[in-house]
Amino acid sequence: MSEALFEPDGTFFVPTPLTRGPWTPLAQHGGPPAGLAAHLIESFEGGESMFVARVTVELLRPVPLTPLSAQVRLSRPGKKVQLVEVSLWTNGQPGDATAIEAVRATGLRVRRGELGDVDELSAPNSLVDERDRVILGPEAGVVPTFGFPGNGFHRDAVDLRFVNGDMVVPGPGTMWARLRQPVVAGVQPTGVVRSVALADFGNAVSSVVNAETTSYINADLTVNLHREPVGDWICLDGVTRLSSLGVGQAMCTLHDQGGPVGRSAASLLIERRELSNRTGAEQLGTFPG
Repeated sequence: MSEALFEPDGTFFVPTPLTRGPWTPLAQHGGPPAGLAAHLIESFEGGESMFVARVTVELLRPVPLTPLSAQVRLSRPGKKVQLVEVSLWTNGQPGDATAIEAVRATGLRVRRGELGDVDELSAPNSLVDERDRVILGPEAGVVPTFGFPGNGFHRDAVDLRFVNGDMVVPGPGTMWARLRQPVVAGVQPTGVVRSVALADFGNAVSSVVNAETTSYINADLTVNLHREPVGDWICLDGVTRLSSLGVGQAMCTLHDQGGPVGRSAASLLIERRELSNRTGAEQLGTFPG
């Protein structure tokens, strides 16, 4: 068993088998590259005084299990608000003729301050007061039933515990998740990195289709956080909506064991699966891009 999702090697991040996704053995799950992008955004120069309030990840094409190079830049400098952009490339370094951009991410970093007691500043939501929602802890959860075969990130790199619903039960679901290994070898993942890497499970937490006959692949992921998640466990309390156009959206409220920490949303590509008679390379065609 590998000790991390990615092993640094010079200017590359080498994915381990723990990054493999459920749809094809040739490509990564969306969570590992999303978590890597969040790590690069948070650790970019000056990050110690900033909080990552939003991460948006664009999955431009399937991310293979080959070394990734990274390009990181500050696209919007500022003392109070910053934008950090990350690109992850395969087949070489950015600028190489052979290099292909596979993931593009943007992080919104906001200056850290101190407001003291914020209870009086946190007015209840006029429709739903999330502070009154009771969610059972991970100790009350059960391991999900997987609707697809194979090992990888979803089976080997995370602990998953459903306290409402299941992966093979259509409809809303509530699931606790935690990383078993760090995203980058030798680096303890922060609450932000854990949240982004695990939020990619939103489409599985509340799937509304049969995974054996229909794929529901997210083409992007946006995570908004209003505070730093505490502890190893992140809860995804999710619902999925889809249309006859083959387009859907998976939406989750994110919690730690102290309460809500933010929200996530992913745009879904819904397609009928015909994988039994297709090769692994052809299966990559079911991915966006």
